[in-house]
Amino acid sequence: MADPATELAREFLEFNKYIVIKQTKFHKNKKLKGTPGDIDIIAISPKKCKLEGFTLKGIVVAEVKNWNVKTKAHFNDIYSDKFKFINNDKIGWKQLKKYISSKKFDRVLFCGATTNAVYKYAEKKGVRIITSGFIIKYFCKHYTKYRKKTYYSEAYNFSLIRTIMNHLNKFGTFKDKLTLKDFVWINHEEDAKYTNQFNERNGKFMADFLFYDEEQLRKLIEDKSEWFFNESLKTFKKGKKQQIIRKVEKYFKNKQNAPSP
Repeated sequence: MADPATELAREFLEFNKYIVIKQTKFHKNKKLKGTPGDIDIIAISPKKCKLEGFTLKGIVVAEVKNWNVKTKAHFNDIYSDKFKFINNDKIGWKQLKKYISSKKFDRVLFCGATTNAVYKYAEKKGVRIITSGFIIKYFCKHYTKYRKKTYYSEAYNFSLIRTIMNHLNKFGTFKDKLTLKDFVWINHEEDAKYTNQFNERNGKFMADFLFYDEEQLRKLIEDKSEWFFNESLKTFKKGKKQQIIRKVEKYFKNKQNAPSP
């Protein structure tokens, strides 16, 4: 069975017009002796790939991990185990030149998740981190682009994500409907460690909004960058966000203009 994280990375690169080679043998010594390890992915494309927040070069050499990389020490272990040798011309390029034509390539680490601090730290060391979350969001955002074709024999992850997105998008018409509630099922008492910012911030927003706490409502109006307004309400019908803001602003305006008792 193929490694799931590697397959997810492969699908992501192939959807962006890369040709992907998996599990290429790779020695970590100048003599190229002993039992070799491997480079998880070598990907080649005729042009660069523009993504949200960065651009990938036409050549990508990648390491794939099934787990999260949340500390600099953990990243350094991965760097020392693979990227250090890839960056050594007498070891890395000696082997890579069989597959790629230029030393100008992106070093990429695909992993489950990371932190902003580790992401920036990796950038300084010349490694781009792409998380599973980034890929899933990419597929969710672009699933309509490929929905006319009904089957992708080698794109299992995308096909699953596309199916989920279709059910969420058409939950009112499908027989076995899915809603976000089916995915956000966390019991905070039993699984306290999974409590996340989404639940906390949006739960607080709804409590403030429903109880019409004047101070909190005013704060929400003044703070246009509030996460809930910028992200969650985008999933509602067009104009809903501004409609709510206008109603709340009207409430304060009427209250301010009301005659004193």
